[in-house]
Amino acid sequence: MNERIAAGSLALLVSAAGCAGSPSAGSLPAGTTRPASAAHHLVTATKVVAISKASQNAPRLPKNSLGGIPMLVSIQLFDAPLVDSSNAQVNLALDGVNVLLNGVSTPVVTNASPVMVNLLSLQTTAQSYLANVPAGSYDTVQLVVDPSQSNVVQNGVTYPVQFGTLPNTAGSLVGINAPAAISGGANATVAVTVDFNVLESVAFAGGIAQIDPQLVTATDAADVAGTLQNAAGQPVSGAAVLALDANGNVLNSAITASDGTFDIHALAAGNATIVVENSYTSDSGAVVQATGMDGSATPSLPVAIAGGAHINLGILTD
Repeated sequence: MNERIAAGSLALLVSAAGCAGSPSAGSLPAGTTRPASAAHHLVTATKVVAISKASQNAPRLPKNSLGGIPMLVSIQLFDAPLVDSSNAQVNLALDGVNVLLNGVSTPVVTNASPVMVNLLSLQTTAQSYLANVPAGSYDTVQLVVDPSQSNVVQNGVTYPVQFGTLPNTAGSLVGINAPAAISGGANATVAVTVDFNVLESVAFAGGIAQIDPQLVTATDAADVAGTLQNAAGQPVSGAAVLALDANGNVLNSAITASDGTFDIHALAAGNATIVVENSYTSDSGAVVQATGMDGSATPSLPVAIAGGAHINLGILTD
């Protein structure tokens, strides 16, 4: 049985920085298995792999000497907006960022010591990385994280994290691998957007924040924004706004803020349907319930997404 959490708490991280909504949210008691998503599933192929600190921190040649004239890779790390954060934090100790081809990694960022990144601060402003890599093609973006120094803070309590089934030990790092078709010639600039999507990735069990990463990545990514209101012109907060593919799978999602605004990042070029769900269960078991809606038919509209575009849908009536 799911435990009800008072408004202003974080319950399964159904909340986010800068928003002041007050939805209800579901929480998983310790040892409870996760319920399946009620209707849709986020489309990702993210994997977590173990990486030794020795191999990640081994001396490397300067990037410009790895393959002639390099290309410039610009990585923007976002997190999907949620509702009221109550000062919650999802802190990743980021050791570096790599790009991979057939499992062989090339560093984009190598930190001398892990840099703490609070994912819930990346709602509208990205964590940016800019570096040269050899010109060519890559198939994966890899975030390299030290799990022993990462944590989740909720209601003043700090929880250790576990990535998938990998052990949380001081001697190992975790590589979070997400597909990304990166390709460019000498002197080219390739922009990559990565959305960590905490809502779909984090749950609590047994006093541990269990992280099964669901990264959404796209090159030359677009975003779709808008504002959700009811018929009286008042904001609808805590509603899930989903970008669906032709099969009804979730390409990415966002939750409307207290003022009804939303912004879905890391969308590849193509056709999508933007739909609103006033009650939504994520793949991590988080339950989101909207407030302020009229209870009539929820918005649904097709959108043609051009690469790199910022698409503002204006006001949607819920």
